Amino acid sequence: MSYEQRIYNYIIPALGDTPLDKLTQNDLQQFYTDLKQNGRIKNTSYYGSGLSDQTVRGCHTTLRSALEMAVSKKLISRNPADGCRLPPAKLREMQVLTPEEVQRLLIQAREDSCYELLLLEIATGLRRGELLALQCKLANNIPSISRIQDISIFVEDFAEDCMSDLLTNILRLPLSQFTAELMRTYDKTPTSKHIIKSWDLHAHSWVETEQPYWTVTGQKILLVPKWWVRKNFLFKAHQYLYGVIIERMKMEPGYENLTKIDVWKNMERDFEHWEYAKVIEYTQRHPDALSDYHTRIPKYYNRSAGCMDDNDLDQAVYGRLISEIA
Repeated sequence: MSYEQRIYNYIIPALGDTPLDKLTQNDLQQFYTDLKQNGRIKNTSYYGSGLSDQTVRGCHTTLRSALEMAVSKKLISRNPADGCRLPPAKLREMQVLTPEEVQRLLIQAREDSCYELLLLEIATGLRRGELLALQCKLANNIPSISRIQDISIFVEDFAEDCMSDLLTNILRLPLSQFTAELMRTYDKTPTSKHIIKSWDLHAHSWVETEQPYWTVTGQKILLVPKWWVRKNFLFKAHQYLYGVIIERMKMEPGYENLTKIDVWKNMERDFEHWEYAKVIEYTQRHPDALSDYHTRIPKYYNRSAGCMDDNDLDQAVYGRLISEIA
């Protein structure tokens, strides 16, 4: 319910005729009691005559904020909303989908063309507002988007913030098994066992398995094989821009004699995330560029130059080489 609805539907009808300097805590307390008992305006036959505890608390929040401003402007000496007794705040129990419900949801999502978006939400825990923010960032509708990894090349910082969470959840079982294998090699006893969810490629659904886990300073750990770690994220705007778009631009008039690095260096850089703006603008004009990128992705995976060696990992984790501090 909006502030405006609270004000015009409940607060003004009940308290609008009371002068500001005459409003007391008892007036507000009686107002909240009336809301709780007989405050509902419509759908009384279905919900009953009283408002929910949440709505009553919302009206109090709106009133208290307005009265606090009146105090700051010296219209009243104290806030009469302070100290009012309110219905207790009740935490709504979270409803979690079962693996079977998730599978049915994803099957239906394929028919409704929202499979990737729902898979992203389930795997990363993104809230509705965050998903809508992604939609807004891609509101110009790039028709050639067909894969979930495409989001990370059009939305700034998505790969760092969300894509890694998605991949970790999908690969949680093999990562848990790798962690267990490595810990047993060093004779480390597991802290306990827990149920994890991981993506089953063959069943096309999330499956639950019981796995041991280890903790460090009270936090569960999940180890990643070093040969899976790269210096840079795949599926990023820079990779798409430099590996595909600039290659295509070099075939356009005026660019024939320039190297890729020269084209890249001479691009306008008006703000921090200029590369994302460039790939969106280019893909809108040339939708087939994204398909070209899809065909090149396997080549990027096969390049060993992007993988981190032991020294790179030492620098990333410890800030220096282990050989220097051992």
